[in-house]
Amino acid sequence: MQQFDPLHPTREQEEKMIHGYLDGISGEMLCQSTDPAYRHGYRVGRNDDLNRVEVFQEELIERMKLAARTSKWLDEHVNPQTSAELDSMIKKHFDKDIS
Repeated sequence: MQQFDPLHPTREQEEKMIHGYLDGISGEMLCQSTDPAYRHGYRVGRNDDLNRVEVFQEELIERMKLAARTSKWLDEHVNPQTSAELDSMIKKHFDKDIS
């Protein structure tokens, strides 16, 4: 089984996070599940219900911001739209003609 990462869950982990979230936000007691995806969802739901944020949530927000900045940079600098753009990038960065 894949290690749990709340920013990159499997489909099964997504479902468990949602189930845990719904239990947490509705005020239900934490079930005996030791599944990390369920427990993560439960904690987030509980915190939303209590209008509070834990350190782990702040850390996830920072990871999401970093991923968004990285993705934007990659889109702007690495992901050319055409092969001509790719050729131009290679020539520009390596000062070589690839023809």
